[in-house]
Amino acid sequence: MKKLRFLEVNYSSSYYEGSYDEGLAFLSNELRYIELPWYSASPFLESFKATKLVVLKLYGSLQKELWKGCKHLPCLKELQLSNADYLERTPDFGGLPCLQKLTLYGCDSLKEIDPSLGNHSRLAYISIGNCDKLTRFPTIVWMEKLERLKISYCDSLCEFPEIEAKMDSLVELCLTDVGIEVLPSSVGRCCTNLISLQLINCSNLKCIEGNFRALKHLQKFELASSTKFVWVPKDLFYENCCLENLFWYVTLCVFDGVQSSLPHLPRLLKKLNLNGHRLKDGEIPCEIGELSNLQELHLCQNDFSRLDFSLFQLTKLKLLDLSGCHKLLELPELPTNLSILQAINCDSLEAIRDDVHRNCEWLCQVSITIQSEDGLCNILGSERLLKTMLQGKAQALIMELNGLEVPQRFKPCLAKGRRCRLRLPENWFNEFSGFLFCYVSKEHFWYDSVTITMGQEEEKQQMQMETGCHQDEQVFWMNESADSHTWMGYVSFESFRGTTWWEKTVKTSTAIDVSIDAPFSWDNSLISGFGARLVFKKNQMEKTITRSNHSYEDDDYRCKFNILRDSRSLFECSFIQNSSI
Repeated sequence: MKKLRFLEVNYSSSYYEGSYDEGLAFLSNELRYIELPWYSASPFLESFKATKLVVLKLYGSLQKELWKGCKHLPCLKELQLSNADYLERTPDFGGLPCLQKLTLYGCDSLKEIDPSLGNHSRLAYISIGNCDKLTRFPTIVWMEKLERLKISYCDSLCEFPEIEAKMDSLVELCLTDVGIEVLPSSVGRCCTNLISLQLINCSNLKCIEGNFRALKHLQKFELASSTKFVWVPKDLFYENCCLENLFWYVTLCVFDGVQSSLPHLPRLLKKLNLNGHRLKDGEIPCEIGELSNLQELHLCQNDFSRLDFSLFQLTKLKLLDLSGCHKLLELPELPTNLSILQAINCDSLEAIRDDVHRNCEWLCQVSITIQSEDGLCNILGSERLLKTMLQGKAQALIMELNGLEVPQRFKPCLAKGRRCRLRLPENWFNEFSGFLFCYVSKEHFWYDSVTITMGQEEEKQQMQMETGCHQDEQVFWMNESADSHTWMGYVSFESFRGTTWWEKTVKTSTAIDVSIDAPFSWDNSLISGFGARLVFKKNQMEKTITRSNHSYEDDDYRCKFNILRDSRSLFECSFIQNSSI
């Protein structure tokens, strides 16, 4: 019989009966991998030599310490201790010369990490989470191979360790819900190859010492929800550094009578998030308008009524999010390559000027909603916005907004319920460019996708069974209150080319039965009306417009149109919200 090299005991084994603890001492020293749940306080690890052990994972250990003194495990590469509620201190890491990955999670009594950790030369990954009583992390004396350090939900950890030597391998440092008050200057001085630095929900953080001008490779910096933050140097970043993603979600406080401000913004930024600052008119950094590489701009939950600078020079901007800006009176003029516009719950916004979006060629996903005290939520200018989007270059688009301006003028009229029939005129596939769908709901729903099903008349009975609707029961939808929500979806004929359903429909059909399936489809009473129509092709002048450098096919910022089912008589597809939002 071959010697046992792998031992895993699943969670169905009960530690209450002590069913396997006594037998652990007799395990072979040839073991390479051990994974044990609810390991109790038996002397197994004290006597087990484990000279060839590579991975050790213990869950729910009842021990206060794994072993006494320095235990030599020369081949151990991964150590994971999870939900060890009684563990007060970690072992001496000096006897684990090959350790590369350390995970400590849910060790509620852990107060101390052995100082030998800070001098470990082979560790590449450290993750510490939900260790509520941990107060200190060892001073980092020499950890030349460490690549990722993650510490999360350790509220009692009030000091980040000093770094005494270069950490050239460290590329990711993530601190989430820890109690540190200061990020020491040694981070910016010694971690020169950092790519990602995240300080998330560090509610006691007051300042960042020094600066990050030596972090030549930093691409992402995230500072979020620090309620006591009072100081950051204006020269935190080198102006021409390679920082691409800056997430700054913190309201800066008053310090010695002076309100601290944002640092200077690096010129190569691609994503900028200034959500939740409550910035008023005149307080938005005007230098944003000079960030020529910017692709995403998030300005949610601020208090300005309009932007103080132009976005027109931001020719690479693809996503603009102004949601939760309750005092916003008007939208800014949108840059030509913008694909996604979000303005959800902008309660002071009453109209969309046509000069705002007239130059947009790639606008494919728009969500504009308001909440009014009198219940009358109608945004004017939505029909002109829809026309601009339909004249653009996107192959699929989504528009969501308040009011009935678009559906009231929709021809043919919307039908009551979530099913309609679209009549097809002769030569329709040559004179039109695509299908436009519209539904009105009595409540606003956030959705990931909306599914459209299309079939020929011979499939009428099958679709009635699937949707629970009958054509004979439908009446034309006439009117609803202004406090309604409208969803529009467009897909071009090009998206159907090559499908079995398209070839059959183009040759034989004079009508299509269409139904909608959204997250609330279980309650048909929430849908006031649904309709579909054909969209005329653009005129010849529009066809001669020179294409921009924007590549729709390779663009992540697009409305995604997925084919779910394709047959000779039935076609099912879905419009999917862009995941970048």
